[in-house]
Amino acid sequence: MLGHLHIENIAIMDNVSVTLENGFLALTGQTGAGKSIIIDSINLLTGERSSRELVKSGKDKAFVEGVIYTDNKEVFEILADSGIEANATDPIILSREITKDGRSTVRINGRITTTHLLKEVCSKIINIHGQNDNQSILDTKFHGLFLDSFAGLENEIEDYKKVYDEFKQTENLLKQTDENEEQKAQRKDFLEFQINEIEQAELTVGEDEELLTQRQRFLNNEKFEESINKSYYSLAGDNDFEGACSLVNSAQKGLEELSRFEPKAEEILNRIIEVKCELEDIKETVYDLKNDDEYSEIDINYVESRIDVINRLKRKFGGEIEDILAKKDELETELNSIENSDANKKMLKEKLELLELDLTKRAVKIEAARKSAAEKLKKEVSYQLKDLEMEKVEFDTQIKRCEPGMRGFNEVQFLISTNPGEPLKPLNKIASGGELSRIILALKVVLSSKDSVSTMIFDEVDVGVGGSAAQKIAEKLKSISKDRQVIVITHLAQIASFADHHYLISKNSENGNTYSEINLLNENERIDEIARIMSGSVITQSAKNTAIEMIKIAKEF
Repeated sequence: MLGHLHIENIAIMDNVSVTLENGFLALTGQTGAGKSIIIDSINLLTGERSSRELVKSGKDKAFVEGVIYTDNKEVFEILADSGIEANATDPIILSREITKDGRSTVRINGRITTTHLLKEVCSKIINIHGQNDNQSILDTKFHGLFLDSFAGLENEIEDYKKVYDEFKQTENLLKQTDENEEQKAQRKDFLEFQINEIEQAELTVGEDEELLTQRQRFLNNEKFEESINKSYYSLAGDNDFEGACSLVNSAQKGLEELSRFEPKAEEILNRIIEVKCELEDIKETVYDLKNDDEYSEIDINYVESRIDVINRLKRKFGGEIEDILAKKDELETELNSIENSDANKKMLKEKLELLELDLTKRAVKIEAARKSAAEKLKKEVSYQLKDLEMEKVEFDTQIKRCEPGMRGFNEVQFLISTNPGEPLKPLNKIASGGELSRIILALKVVLSSKDSVSTMIFDEVDVGVGGSAAQKIAEKLKSISKDRQVIVITHLAQIASFADHHYLISKNSENGNTYSEINLLNENERIDEIARIMSGSVITQSAKNTAIEMIKIAKEF
């Protein structure tokens, strides 16, 4: 569960910290108070894309931190594989910082990591159901993904994709062999020219770096000579003065004599002997560097010419020498394919036929699993709809055959009929906002049942809903919260009254600065807030009495 949330400089939230309890949590507040900022902040924590627009005006950076409590073994395995220490007895600390120039820094338990890892970890802990999520449920292109996730087909789909990729690659190679002879000849000449161009360069990995080093050494040769001579003669001395090594040697002799009658000099003598050995070694190393003839005869014209050749090939074939050599391998593979096209063509046809059989077999198996899962999904969604007082609504999943693709050969679409006798229609054809909200909630509940997430966050779940429909949604959310944390941003009193914990998001202004804050309400404050939601800015005693009664009914549920 999400146990704590801290937000700094995100939109109008300057410095907000809130401890989040378990169970059913309702977040309410007036329009513009900052409810959406909470969702934006949690989205950042879960690895979603950041935007510099979130950074409060006048601030250099924004920061969000979350404290997660979980015993999910998958989470700890993922973290361990990434070298991050974590265990079930301690919370996991997630943080993310974004700057006004768009840079993002992610940390897990204090260690800098990637948004990809953050997203992978949070996908096992938190599910956010917001407006975008609603749109994806209405978009038929996502229905297949939802059904496959519900069916637990991730591994089967992954294995299918590998075969499909190989099938498409083989198919493309076969098409290349079917090009006419003139095109083959032209392509062959072009490939041979490019391969020859790379071969003639005789590239070696790391050569470009060595050439740049030689150029730099050549350009700074005079300074190099001056510096190395200064270093060497300071150590070795010359005819005019003694060097450091000689002076230390004299000091050693003096200390040797001193140690005969002064015991304390013995320790100093040992130290200076160590220094003498180290200096002698340094002197020899500097001498070797001074007399190193590796760069003594640099042909700068050759160096510059060679750098030009390598840079030209980099621009043409890739950013590094490794990329150029990899391109050469790629070109040679294609050339070999052309030269052996007749022999390859028969082999490719046979391979393609085998892959097609394998692909069809896998797709048929996936289709059968989808149909089985669709029946189960129908029953479970129907049960949830009945719970939401929509027992006459019929839900089904349409699975059609289509051309083989990345996920099989099925088109999947969720269908709904809201009245008996009416034909099944696509979800996005439902006119009633209240009906749509409940149907989407039913689908979310069922689809999320396959997740092991401990926190579900709902935003926009009550759009277009009121009356008994709102009551049923509140009851459903309350039921879900019995075994996981449920956080709901709502503008409905019916939903807020069912919460175990009620938080108020409010907006304030001070000294020209507008800021939001979030506070956990006590019982009396909660009554006032629910009354405000019902009656507006003027809270009447009648509204308060209704709020008290609604909370009482919710507690008895």
